[in-house]
Amino acid sequence: MNDQEFNDMRTNIERVFADLYLIDISTLNADQRKLHQRSLSAAYLALVNAEHSTLGQLTEDAKTQLIPLALNVQRLQHEVSGLPTPYEKLEAVAKELSAFGRLAQLL
Repeated sequence: MNDQEFNDMRTNIERVFADLYLIDISTLNADQRKLHQRSLSAAYLALVNAEHSTLGQLTEDAKTQLIPLALNVQRLQHEVSGLPTPYEKLEAVAKELSAFGRLAQLL
């Protein structure tokens, strides 16, 4: 992973977080609101950690592990941006919560 790929990953995390943040929770039922809160929290933690990290600070092992995670986030960002309803966006992100958790740990 190089600096540009790291910055692209950061941007994709930010876009996914923004898509979640912009969901009007008044349109969600109670279970969906809980899912939204978990998803938003995981994306936020990954975003904050990404914003406070630099590629040079990471170990070689962490950099290697980031590559597939960055590709996951890129795919997810493209998927989420094309989904028409807030609930579809929420479901797509919820399926990738483990990726955001792993990102937060690595960064």
